[in-house]
Parts: sequence; structure tokens; C-alpha cells
Amino acid sequence: MPSLIPRIRFDEHLGRLLLLTLVFTVLLTEGRVLGEVFLAALLSIGVLVLLTAYHGFRYGYVEAKVGNGR
Repeated sequence: MPSLIPRIRFDEHLGRLLLLTLVFTVLLTEGRVLGEVFLAALLSIGVLVLLTAYHGFRYGYVEAKVGNGR
């Protein structure tokens, strides 16, 4: 079974890239799109939390089924 850890790391890096892009957008537009960027940042963080929780529960379920050799 392939490890889920690399996929989680990819999601985290993608989320960080999106958040960094949003910060630069605010700086380039001198704060005119701050409300929209704040909403997009919240959505990005929410998606990252949900993806991490999903993969964590899935990985934990597999560990419990296999028994981790105990």
C-alpha cells in the first residue's frame, strides 16, 4: 500500500503556495482586494484542514485494521 505522507506534504506545499500568492496579490494591489483575498485564504486553509483530516483518519483506520504488527 502506498504511503499517504507524500500526498499530505504535496497538499501542504500547494496550500502554502496559494497563501503566499494571495499575500503578494494584496501587496501588488495596495490592499484593494483585501476582502476577497481574506475569503480565499480562509477557504484554502479550510480545504487543507479537511484534506489532512481525511488522510489522517484514513491512515489511522488502516493502522487499526493491520494492527501495526502487535
